[in-house]
Amino acid sequence: MEANPNPPGRWQADLNEFFAGIESENQAFSGNLKRQGAFYADTVRPALDAAAEALRGHGRTCETGLDQNRIYLIVRRPEGPVEFQYALVAEARIEAVTPYVHCWFEENELAEQSTQDRPQDAEADDEKPEDDASEDEDEDKEKKDDKKDDKKAARTKTIELLSSWADGRAIESVTREEILADFVVHYQEAVARLRSHLHAAPQ
Repeated sequence: MEANPNPPGRWQADLNEFFAGIESENQAFSGNLKRQGAFYADTVRPALDAAAEALRGHGRTCETGLDQNRIYLIVRRPEGPVEFQYALVAEARIEAVTPYVHCWFEENELAEQSTQDRPQDAEADDEKPEDDASEDEDEDKEKKDDKKDDKKAARTKTIELLSSWADGRAIESVTREEILADFVVHYQEAVARLRSHLHAAPQ
């Protein structure tokens, strides 16, 4: 006769062990939330405040703050429009606190328009049969209008690990300089996108 895998009274020990594990996880998560808050206050906010101060010296208007458990920096061009948005999220989990970067790049309508207006596009239109020209023109106009509407609302958002992060690191090891270096790389990429229409198109 086989032994009972669950001897009498064992269920209560299993239940107690289960809740002991939950309590341990809750304590770990609570501790990581405190680590998250300290990281925001001691490292992230001072870093983004420093970036904002430096950008103001170049005519930018900047805003930093806390929103949805992330520290953000919004950069506006001298004429007013938003140029770039950057946020750092310290994701707290039971096992660890991990830094993620959120970026928003405004799409460049001028770059899109300059691509559409290239001479070769006009030459291609001239080759169409005259009978179909009017109909094709209406279809193209509708497509362009749809594209324009989509483009106005379109923004490119990236979510990725802080570039200098590696497995096994503690969140306390991340420095302000690391965050600033990561910000500068993403900011340069954003501005390059916005200025792409100012450069000669590749031949």
